[in-house]
Amino acid sequence: MRRGRGSRGSRSRSPYRSSRRHHRRYGRRHRYYGYGYGYGYGYRRGGGFVIILVVMGIILFLAVIGISSSIGSSKTYDVNLGPHETRLYHPNTDLKNEIEIIDLSGVIETHFFETKPAISSNRVSRDIQENDLQFPPNSVEFWELYLIKGSSVIVSWTADQLIEFYIVKGDSDFNKWKEGENTQKDSKMSASGSYTLNANSDDDYYFTFFNSGSSTVGVSNITYYIESAVYEISNSQETKSGSFSKSISDNPYIVFYNPSATNDISIEYIENPKYSFGLIFGVMMITSVLIFFVIYRLRKSKSTPTVQTSQIQPSRSSQPIGVSSPAPIKALHHRPSPKFCNACGSGLLPNSEFCSECGTKV
Repeated sequence: MRRGRGSRGSRSRSPYRSSRRHHRRYGRRHRYYGYGYGYGYGYRRGGGFVIILVVMGIILFLAVIGISSSIGSSKTYDVNLGPHETRLYHPNTDLKNEIEIIDLSGVIETHFFETKPAISSNRVSRDIQENDLQFPPNSVEFWELYLIKGSSVIVSWTADQLIEFYIVKGDSDFNKWKEGENTQKDSKMSASGSYTLNANSDDDYYFTFFNSGSSTVGVSNITYYIESAVYEISNSQETKSGSFSKSISDNPYIVFYNPSATNDISIEYIENPKYSFGLIFGVMMITSVLIFFVIYRLRKSKSTPTVQTSQIQPSRSSQPIGVSSPAPIKALHHRPSPKFCNACGSGLLPNSEFCSECGTKV
């Protein structure tokens, strides 16, 4: 069991965002600042594609670093075991190939299994009691217990004022709860009360008391009655004690056991990677560069226009010397009708073929 304290963040969240966004002016056809600057996605010379490619490259680079560090780095766990308690670990043998155990007490037993061990029919019982605690306003006191599926805990308390009790499951939800989010599994508010928890999965469970009032709450007594489920370790393939390093390729299921009848004992459990960070990072970076090169080549091939033979027209300079090109055909126009007679000078009616005065043919 691990005990801690602190304060909790505000549970009220503003519906308005505190950040302000920069609004840009868009030109026609969804281009930034008009047509000719090359910043928009619609720019015909590919400025938008370059921006998207750079952003995608940054995101991919960060993803490569994250994946490489998680796969190619050692992973460390701090393991706390109460009297006669057990803890199961199952590292991924595709990524991890060696474990290290740092046990300063030299007491913890490490058992190795080829398959996942069964839950024993026995239970480990113990009581934990805390007396005369003071909870200032907005203060939190919590007790962390790692429980195996099938374990049970009964919590009872006595306080001089109302106090809030919460059950939160898992590290992630507990960190969110401390920031003010409602991630608790269950809750109860009373000056004196009790709560029974039956664990439905292997996980960390946080038993938390919170004073949300404006005055200090005095708690005279908090009692935990714990019945812990344990793994069956009598048929393990191999057993080691104290600090050591070992390959885990053959027996990937590991159970830690505290044989002490009175003391909580902590050890450090480390999983070392099969492949180094540098090797994984290099392979992923080469793969990323090849992907970008293929995308670039595909886009370039699509942007190159295909010229058909039937559309090619010979130019004047390509004609043989001495051969003149045919004269262009001029459009035919109708001759305009005369307005005066050539013989007597009298005016003519439109579309007339003979002069109305002298009878001369126009």
